[in-house]
Amino acid sequence: MDGGPLPEWAQGLILGLLQGFTEFLPVSSSAHLVVLPALGQWTYFGKIFDVALHCGTLAALLVYFRAEVARLLRAFLDLVRHRAVEGDPYRYLVLLLLLGSIPVAVVGWLVEEKVEELFNGIGAIATMLIVFGVALRRAEVRGAHERTLWTLSWREALAVGAAQALAVMPGVSRSGATMTAGLLLGLTREEAARFSFLLSLPAIAGAALLKATRLASDPAGTSLWVPTLLGMLAAAVSGFLCIHYLLGFLRTGSFLPFVIYRVVLGLGLLLFLW
Repeated sequence: MDGGPLPEWAQGLILGLLQGFTEFLPVSSSAHLVVLPALGQWTYFGKIFDVALHCGTLAALLVYFRAEVARLLRAFLDLVRHRAVEGDPYRYLVLLLLLGSIPVAVVGWLVEEKVEELFNGIGAIATMLIVFGVALRRAEVRGAHERTLWTLSWREALAVGAAQALAVMPGVSRSGATMTAGLLLGLTREEAARFSFLLSLPAIAGAALLKATRLASDPAGTSLWVPTLLGMLAAAVSGFLCIHYLLGFLRTGSFLPFVIYRVVLGLGLLLFLW
């Protein structure tokens, strides 16, 4: 494919910035990473590039939540050793995160590539942007906004995980789907975002690992190291900044700006096709 007017290093940098910002905002990273290169006729960098971007956003999560991650790792080892969640709330949180990761693991392993092929068109992406943007707004309006993530039951964690699994369809937004589910369950905006971010740790790590196992069948892009490294670094930095911004914003702010953005972008894409 023609690389377009931009040099490949600039394309990699821009895609990395997009990945970092849109992975954690409820606006769908996959939509932006599919639509922009398609419209601009950019270079396809291959699955190595996809893995690198996931590693960048995973690094952002690990650095930002380093204290929580350390406690979760200790709690996981305690949970394996004692086989009981009593005595440490982080053991219970580990259990919630493990249960919430089951749906996306099953869907990702079995049907992710098939679903991506079916819903990878700009029209389908635009529709998902609008539909799930409206769903996010309805959840925010109807939600009680009073619970913390520590009050979730294991069934509710599974429900949030099921919402996360819907994000294999480009345009849905993994963070948007999980935040929508959290709001419907009565979480505050900030707690819905925090649980979404923590739940994304195994999801993003698993996605990177799954894509890495498929590299043998996709040699394209193996020599494009400069845009790949720039993209990974940009995703890490922009992802960290985005997490910090969103958690602070949601203490007093609303999801409405992101809903408006999703709907306007979706309608714009549909008008472009029309």
